[in-house]
Amino acid sequence: MQSSRTHHYGIWMTTLVTVLLAGVYVGALVILSRTQKAVAVQVAELAGDVRREESMHALSGLLEDLSGETAMLDAFFVSPDGAVGVIENIETLSSVVGVPVVVSDVHIEDQDATTGEGMLSMNVAASGSWRSMTHLLTLLDALPFQSKLESATLTLADADSEDAGVRWSFRGLLKVSLRH
Repeated sequence: MQSSRTHHYGIWMTTLVTVLLAGVYVGALVILSRTQKAVAVQVAELAGDVRREESMHALSGLLEDLSGETAMLDAFFVSPDGAVGVIENIETLSSVVGVPVVVSDVHIEDQDATTGEGMLSMNVAASGSWRSMTHLLTLLDALPFQSKLESATLTLADADSEDAGVRWSFRGLLKVSLRH
């Protein structure tokens, strides 16, 4: 009879060990599943971070490559604080064309109150020889910033004079964009 008890005892012990091992196995599967989900989320986040980092490096490289062009474009616009410099540059053309260039009626149109950006409008006038006036027009057309010459008028001031110093009169409205 004792062998039967030992036999039952062995079956119970084997069953208990099997149930315990099955419980550990199922617990390990649950923990592994949760860990696998957490790892998958972290992998996706890392992949997103890597893509963002690569994009930032590519953008940084692109901006570095475009820095020369950006500097040229920035020089093309006049800041609101640079309006006085623009007027001085235009009046400096006097020494190049050989006749006085007068800037008058300077004002800012469509000005944004917060940024100061708008359109600098000014009348430009000069009088002199035909060659001086055409040279002035060429220089006004080639200003190193964004500008537009409107209402340009070129008239013969001394039509009766036949000497070499025939005087022409130029008047025009020059508009310059002010931007930061």
